[in-house]
Amino acid sequence: MSIGFMLPSKTDAVVWRGARKNALITQFVRDVDWGELEYLVVDAPPGTSDEHITLAKLLRGCENVSAIIVTTPQEMALLDVRKEINFCEKAGCKVLGVVE
Repeated sequence: MSIGFMLPSKTDAVVWRGARKNALITQFVRDVDWGELEYLVVDAPPGTSDEHITLAKLLRGCENVSAIIVTTPQEMALLDVRKEINFCEKAGCKVLGVVE
């Protein structure tokens, strides 16, 4: 499932404020019947934004919640990775690894 499927055109940007994005994330996590899952992969934007906070709050208490952080080799991206790892630690989310 992707927000991109809900936009009028493939080339449209998602220009939504945090509250609307967070409401949609909440709907995806709470209201969609995913059936029996082995894994649920959630792709989030870089950094530690409202989306990450919302996901951490919604998934708190769920079993086996983990993160795989994807990055590029640029120094600025690596700084974001360090912040994301710190965020995961504070949110109680295990980091399985970092992929470059």
